[in-house]
Amino acid sequence: MTIVPGDELDRLNNRLERERTARCAAEELLESKSRELFALNNELRKLVDEREAQVLERTRELEIARDQALANSRAKSQFLANMSHEMRTPLNGVLGMLRAASQVSDVDRQQHLLNTALHSGQLLLALINDLLDVARFESGEVQLAPVATDLALALVGVMPSFALEAERRGLEFVCDIAPDFPALVESDDLRVKQLVCNLVGNAVKFTHQGFVAVSLAYREDSLVEILVRDTVIGIAAEYLDSIFTPFVQADLSITRNYGGSGLGLSICKKIVDAMGGSISLTSEVGRGSSFCVRFPAKLLAPTELRNCLSNRPDIRVALVVQGAQLSEHLRACLPLLGLVESQVVSDCHHLNWDVLQQVAAPWLILDGRLASRINSAELMECKRRCRDLKLIALEMSGANASFSFRVDGYLFQPLILHSLVGCISGRGIDEASRATERPLFNGQHLLVVDDNNTNYQVIASLLEESGLRLSWAENGELALAVFDSDPPDFVLMDVQMPIMDGLTATRRIRALQDARGRVPVVAMTAHAFEEDREKSVAAGMQDHLTKPVEPDQLFDVLRRYLSVVTSSSAEAITMGLSESVAVSAPVADSGQFATEVPEGHAYPGLDIAGALARSGALWRQLAVAAQTNSGGHHLSGRFRG
Repeated sequence: MTIVPGDELDRLNNRLERERTARCAAEELLESKSRELFALNNELRKLVDEREAQVLERTRELEIARDQALANSRAKSQFLANMSHEMRTPLNGVLGMLRAASQVSDVDRQQHLLNTALHSGQLLLALINDLLDVARFESGEVQLAPVATDLALALVGVMPSFALEAERRGLEFVCDIAPDFPALVESDDLRVKQLVCNLVGNAVKFTHQGFVAVSLAYREDSLVEILVRDTVIGIAAEYLDSIFTPFVQADLSITRNYGGSGLGLSICKKIVDAMGGSISLTSEVGRGSSFCVRFPAKLLAPTELRNCLSNRPDIRVALVVQGAQLSEHLRACLPLLGLVESQVVSDCHHLNWDVLQQVAAPWLILDGRLASRINSAELMECKRRCRDLKLIALEMSGANASFSFRVDGYLFQPLILHSLVGCISGRGIDEASRATERPLFNGQHLLVVDDNNTNYQVIASLLEESGLRLSWAENGELALAVFDSDPPDFVLMDVQMPIMDGLTATRRIRALQDARGRVPVVAMTAHAFEEDREKSVAAGMQDHLTKPVEPDQLFDVLRRYLSVVTSSSAEAITMGLSESVAVSAPVADSGQFATEVPEGHAYPGLDIAGALARSGALWRQLAVAAQTNSGGHHLSGRFRG
């Protein structure tokens, strides 16, 4: 056995102690590093989990966005397909009917073809306007223009066309304007009419049988309420949330069956939102739909409807009408106007003629749709015995008279309380049912500046019998030359033209105003956006008409800036002229007018006899023009087209 020396043992013990200490330090370091590694591992796992969650969330978002993009793409593709179909259909009507009209000689057949082409063109224009409206609303360009307006009268003006279409489809059409609806409110009447036309047009188009009812009321919280009800096919619940979304339709099969671009309800929603209102829909498949629109409108003037009959408390009215909805509406509303003893019957055989003879100054309203069921001989005998009996025919606007006997006046469908009260009170509330007379001007010079001769021919045809003298310039440079040779009194200016555009020409014209006076210049252009109108005004134009120009809009602008021959002046001129020119006496037993012109009273450039023979009822306008030009100054130029 080897004996280890003491110093060696100490050395070994020290070494062992050092190793033990080192090992403990290593173990502590390992433990510390293990804990750090464990913490880092946990943090890394947590970070990985968070990143995985974010990736999953982003993946879901991308999937949703992808699905939405695909859905939008499909919707827009379907929309474009629908728009192509909807645009080509009326375009085919325009081109096809015009081609057909050019190949027929029968006047009546030709007129029918031209009317069909006109209707197709109007449909195409409405479609383009809808597209422009969507673009305007999306870009925020649309700004409402609230003015003092008679909304009741505004809606009365657009209802007859829908009533006529409803009658053609065998539908009952009722328009209920509350008797207490204000005479004036502050609102954008053009947008309200657009809103109502979209809703009512859809209701009439989609309804097979039953009725379409429109109501207008004013609520205590200063809200106008418009309700459009129908017995339409109905809309399924799953489509109600998307019915007001652009490029989306409730059912693509509906589009195939009925047509339409699917923009109407989207435009309605945007109009109502812009007015600070609301639009809601309740619908049941197979039962019908009801659209309710509410928007704020400041009350400016209360109604005078009830006051119209206040001085005639004993007035009595008998109405013979067709349709349960209309009968029910009249029975409910007539007492509110004080007509408590009036009768409303929906079957002419139930009317008691003996009772009518005993009533003082009665009014009898007869629905033209019941003409075949009315005993004319019995009615005429009743009128003979009761001479104060007033017979009023309720007809479709634009339709031929239904009754063979003479009546005392006319009302038009849909029958509205305002029209009825205006008729029996003699105050003529229903201005919309009156024919609008075109103005007759005093021979002013109107310059049309347009690079397209067809556009000039359109304006010339519209103004052919207006008493204006027309001239044409193909561009702005030629228009300035006209100002040097024959200064016009009014200018219709196209904007986009070669050589010199309309904006530049207008600025040049305005530079001449100090010496020649300010001639009205109105844009007549296909540029239809609000920014285009602002550019026209900035260049110095007074107004902005969008092609295709509506005749009523054109004449409204002309009235605003040019003097016209008033009806009293025309009558006076005609009476004075009748002493020297035999144009006022009708030929016995014919619808023609006498055409002899006394010797010494001919007018240079005007064949009065020939004109009267060809023009018939237009003789009054010719007489006015003749008197205006009695000095013989190129009268024929006033009618040049």
